[in-house]
Amino acid sequence: MRRQRAASRWPLRHDLQHCRHWQRAFASQHKDHRYYEIVEDALHSEFDYRYFVIRNARRDVTAIQPFFILDLDILVGTHPRLRPLIDAIRAVWRGSCT
Repeated sequence: MRRQRAASRWPLRHDLQHCRHWQRAFASQHKDHRYYEIVEDALHSEFDYRYFVIRNARRDVTAIQPFFILDLDILVGTHPRLRPLIDAIRAVWRGSCT
């Protein structure tokens, strides 16, 4: 028996505006989809706010989950003596150490 895999993707809110599953998401909760839209609007522009859309093997939407990402420089507070080393590593591997 061949097992089919479920799929997910992470669209923006405008991609979900006409999705009937998003309109009903969290409807049985105190905070329905409108709450998450307000959260997205209130977040600072440094945050990348997306939605996981989980689909089953038949490509039916089974879940939608909001999430956000913040790209941080985790080494910003390191000792100044380490900066040349960190800068050298970043010059070789772009996007590392962040």
